[in-house]
Amino acid sequence: GLFIGDDVGGRGIDAKDGSFAFINVSVFGTDGDSIRVRDFNELTMMNVDVSSLNADGLDIEDGSSVSIQSSSASDCDDEGLEVDRVDSIVVVGGEYSGNDGEGIKIDSCTNIRIVNVYCSNNGDNGYQTEAEDRDAESVEIIGSVFVGNGEHGIHLEDGILADEEDGQIHFVSLRGNTSDDNEEFGY
Repeated sequence: GLFIGDDVGGRGIDAKDGSFAFINVSVFGTDGDSIRVRDFNELTMMNVDVSSLNADGLDIEDGSSVSIQSSSASDCDDEGLEVDRVDSIVVVGGEYSGNDGEGIKIDSCTNIRIVNVYCSNNGDNGYQTEAEDRDAESVEIIGSVFVGNGEHGIHLEDGILADEEDGQIHFVSLRGNTSDDNEEFGY
């Protein structure tokens, strides 16, 4: 249990090099990312609630495995949840709404599983995955809602690897989702 309130001049939490668990954490009104985690082995977040004035809510990069449960990132000036270069990530439950960028943006990750999340009224996509630095072996999105976003509900895109070959998304499973009233495509 941790609360970090308004008027934080930089990031709320900046963690690097190790394995981390954030449980019952709230971070609001930071000028930088609410929570930033880099170069880690395992990361667990449960009941985390964040909002950032000038950056991402949750910024996660370069790790092995991520588990995020019943957490929220809303009213951030960039992405609610941004993840880059992670081997596996599971996001279960939570709300990612009212962010200026994407609600959830997961790029260059190998295995992705999203279950029962709610992404609404984000400035860009509700959910986005791009295969940039590596192939995405699987993307599963189950029982989630993507409504009223400024671009697509769900946006999946192949990218360009460093050697100029196309990065690929090999397997996609979209089951029991709702994508409605988005500015552009539902999927």
